Amino acid sequence: MMHQALPECALALPSCVSARLDVVDDLASLRQLTGDWEQLDCPSPMQGPTWMLAWWEAFKSTQDSLSVLVVRDEAGKLIGLVPWYRHRGFASGTTLRFLGDGRTCSDFQSLLCRPGYQSQVISCVIKWLTSNRESRWDLLDLEGISGSDPVMNAFIEAMKAKGHMTHVRPTEHTWRITAHGSWSKWCETFSKTQRGQLRNFLNRFEKGGLTFRVASQQEADVDRFIDEAVRLHQLRWHSAGRSGCFATQAMQSFFRSTMRAMIGEGSADIGLVERDGRAIAANVWLIRDGVAFGYQCGRDPEEEKIRIGRIAHAVVLRWLAENDFRGYDFLRGDEEYKRQMRAVPTACQRLRVVARATLPEWRHAIWTKCRDIKRWLAGHACH
Repeated sequence: MMHQALPECALALPSCVSARLDVVDDLASLRQLTGDWEQLDCPSPMQGPTWMLAWWEAFKSTQDSLSVLVVRDEAGKLIGLVPWYRHRGFASGTTLRFLGDGRTCSDFQSLLCRPGYQSQVISCVIKWLTSNRESRWDLLDLEGISGSDPVMNAFIEAMKAKGHMTHVRPTEHTWRITAHGSWSKWCETFSKTQRGQLRNFLNRFEKGGLTFRVASQQEADVDRFIDEAVRLHQLRWHSAGRSGCFATQAMQSFFRSTMRAMIGEGSADIGLVERDGRAIAANVWLIRDGVAFGYQCGRDPEEEKIRIGRIAHAVVLRWLAENDFRGYDFLRGDEEYKRQMRAVPTACQRLRVVARATLPEWRHAIWTKCRDIKRWLAGHACH
């Protein structure tokens, strides 16, 4: 068993005697909670109901069932929501996972709380997991967690204190630029080299006969923006001999329905760089609290000679600055250009927590041994 050092937990966990926890296992009941859900402290748009419910409709399998924990105070007000589902499999038993996991790469996953109620919500969830026979789980397998999330860190420490085997695996980082004010203020956060490169790419944009449009300002044309984002993303990856994330119907269905809804509600946008009315680059970003989260991009490989991907990125950053955004999060991935732009990294991690029962602990021991063998084989293959 491995334990990763975590930031000290600053949340004292009180009794949850004054709160009630219920489990929502049907989509219709969950939809009725969307208004209150949106009032919770969601770290990114990927924890909102639009994103997560669309994910469930696109990706659920016959082995999956909703298991969303809903916590209310004594007055019946929603103070917490844990967007989990159950997956039943032979190898791992009954596993609780976050809605939005897997191919959609939902970052900043967490227990969602109304501000000021974090400790109470965590206590109720811990009690349900450890004391309620109806919880019936063998494993928590939670990905996309931020290493700096105090709620998740408190949850992990509380599960350890209850004697559960835990394993925290670092994955990649999310990277964020934080800036305020004009485009020139944004540029002050970049290195001298990056500022020069951005000026060069913006100059190519201005002198190259290119135009830039965003979907939120073209309401009648939103479907075209979505189609172009899919097409250009696939073009980019097909040219590199890879399938691209929109190769499956499930991913396309999820993306299209989510973008239509989120652009309409102001929590997402798509920008297109065009030449003579033809889209040659696309960027997709999600929006929350004045921060844009860069989710997808695509470009025409035939335009790579002018570095169209870098041009589009520079144009998007300038547009965000001019429209009063205060930051840009590149999301998961450790590409070098993010470091060069002086974006601040935050560790991402994947958490496994094992139920205190013989069979789940045996399964975890086998999983650990298989992982160690794979690492050993990988290390010897390099010699």
